[in-house]
This record gives sequence, structure tokens and C-alpha cells, in this order.
Amino acid sequence: MGSAPCTDHYRKEELSVVRALLADHHPIVVEGLRRILEPSIEIAGEVIDGRALVAAVEKLQPDIIIAEISLPLLNGIEAVRQIRKTNRKVENHLLHYAP
Repeated sequence: MGSAPCTDHYRKEELSVVRALLADHHPIVVEGLRRILEPSIEIAGEVIDGRALVAAVEKLQPDIIIAEISLPLLNGIEAVRQIRKTNRKVENHLLHYAP
């Protein structure tokens, strides 16, 4: 019998990079999130308001969204509602509050 293939090699090839879209109107929060997440998660983009978030999801197709609840122009909760209605590919959303 032959030896079994190295499973770690195959696991690395099968894993895809998770792409995140960050939405917050506080630059320091975005920078902090970026430092925490990279390099484990690829930052697909950053936006500063809810309308830009909705548009960016369509364009960038991230795997996850990390959004501030109190985004200007369209709050994070309403932006995620709109995204869920029109874009079923993005299944993971994390809303946060930054005073």
C-alpha cells in the first residue's frame, strides 16, 4: 500500500482567502480593524457611509461585511437590510457600534 497524501498540503490548497468589506466613518476604527484582521483576512475595501456600502458590496462581492451601526447617509442596519434583499452571496454581516 502507498502512503497517504499529506493532508496539510491539500488543506492549504482548498482554503480560500476570506474577503472583508469595512464600513465605518471613523478612520481610526477602520485602521484598527485592518490591523486586527490582516493578514488572515483580505480587506476588499473600505467605505465611510451606508450608501457607499451598498454600492461597494455589488462591485467588490466580499465574503463578509463589518459595518458600523451609525453610518452616515444610510445607517448600517438599513444598509445590511438592503444588501440582503439584493445580494444573497454575502451571508455574513457584523454590525458594531463605535461612539
